[in-house]
Amino acid sequence: MINKIRRSGPAAALILALTLCIVGAFPATGEGSHSHSWRFTAAGDTITAHCDGAGACDITEGLTLTLRPPEGLSYSGKEKPATLNEDYNPKVFGKKHAITYVDAENNYTTAAPVNAGTYTAYVGPTQDMDVPRASVRFTIEKADLPVVQWPEPVDSSYDGELHALVKPPLTLPEGAVALRYSADGGATWIDAIPAAVSANTYTLMAKFVGDGNHNDAPCPDMTATIDEAPNGLIIATMTAEGEDAFKISWTEAHNVDGYDVFIKECSDKSSSRKVAASVEGATEVTLDGLKKKTNYKACVRAWVRQGNEKVYVLDTSPVAHAITGGILKGVVNPGSLKVDYTEVTLRIDRTVRISGSVKGVRKGKVLKHAPRLRFISTDPGVAAVSKKGDVTGVSGGSCEIYVLANNGLWKSVKVTVDPSPKRVWLNKPRKYMKVGQKQDLGAVLKLWPGKSVTGLTWKSSNEAVVTVDQRGTVTAVKKGEATVTVTTTNGKRARLKITVNRR
Repeated sequence: MINKIRRSGPAAALILALTLCIVGAFPATGEGSHSHSWRFTAAGDTITAHCDGAGACDITEGLTLTLRPPEGLSYSGKEKPATLNEDYNPKVFGKKHAITYVDAENNYTTAAPVNAGTYTAYVGPTQDMDVPRASVRFTIEKADLPVVQWPEPVDSSYDGELHALVKPPLTLPEGAVALRYSADGGATWIDAIPAAVSANTYTLMAKFVGDGNHNDAPCPDMTATIDEAPNGLIIATMTAEGEDAFKISWTEAHNVDGYDVFIKECSDKSSSRKVAASVEGATEVTLDGLKKKTNYKACVRAWVRQGNEKVYVLDTSPVAHAITGGILKGVVNPGSLKVDYTEVTLRIDRTVRISGSVKGVRKGKVLKHAPRLRFISTDPGVAAVSKKGDVTGVSGGSCEIYVLANNGLWKSVKVTVDPSPKRVWLNKPRKYMKVGQKQDLGAVLKLWPGKSVTGLTWKSSNEAVVTVDQRGTVTAVKKGEATVTVTTTNGKRARLKITVNRR
């Protein structure tokens, strides 16, 4: 508390202003014979004036000066000034008052704050702490980002390439400094657009990062999918429907959007193709209005959408041949198909022939300009098949062999290839080695039947003399004898006794 005795009149006002060390701060004025003796006290945001002069004081109103926080305490890019109450008495406090602002880092300024943060506003001197000061503390809150466009998930299909999982907006919202992503529920955040290769469903989070004046804006959670690549073997079958139509049906492919059906007369030798029907959500269609008792050929091809375009995928189905009405001059469409196997098991490099027969209506003859039977393997890497139906084991696994009549009637045979050999041996290995020498037993390993060398186990009886890795590379370590053994997955073994001499 400070007790100031002042005379009335302009001189008294000037003396008070100089005493307070700030321009226009709390001058004292008086009227009549009463001498004002103003004493000022401060409590929080208010300074109160008390007149201790003799006799009754003629100034009884406006004896408080209150500092008020700014209005609209959310960042807007404009200054946020503190204000004073309008009903204070300027004869007591003066007409003009400097308001000082202090930020969280103790920086002083007379300019009203603009940026988000916590501030303390003072009215009164900034240096002379003996003079009462009013203060008010306030916080300018960060504003929300004005988001116009959110990032969007991107669906794609597996093709062995890296695919972006998110399409970001072209620009960041005003006040954002970055767009970050998380693929682990928010545990870690990255600036790079998430991308992946493998077919899967990916759950992603994203957020716009605000600057010092804006809050972060979490984006809606996203789910992006990389579908499995289109797969499957398409086989089309033609069945006569009345005298001028065919029902064309086909096996279903996976991860495709639709199918195009092509048909033309067998006599048409041109290479051009015209889509007779485009089908979505089904695996059959009926084509009518065709010529009666005429040979036709048809095939089916799958497609996917890429943007506004239709892109063909997978192999075109084998061409099916058939006659409208089912018969022409004693030649008929196959009515049934018989195959002599339903499943086959064989070893690598072994061959078995699959045969079959077709029958027409009333023992009629089938078309001769198309193969009577065709054979297709769903995985030639497991089992290959010749034009005559000879199936040969290539590697361990299973697949299907499709047997087709010329109009597309088909049967399937399951083929399982057993990769385990009946015999295993080492062809002309070195039985004598010198210390430090190496030899590759894997290169001279022979299996019958088969070529696969996966799943082998190599072992040395004395690793102090000879070591061997799981590729069959042998290293001579010191003088002595050791036996190296290789064992197949079905327990077949080959052994080699090695004698190591000094250099």
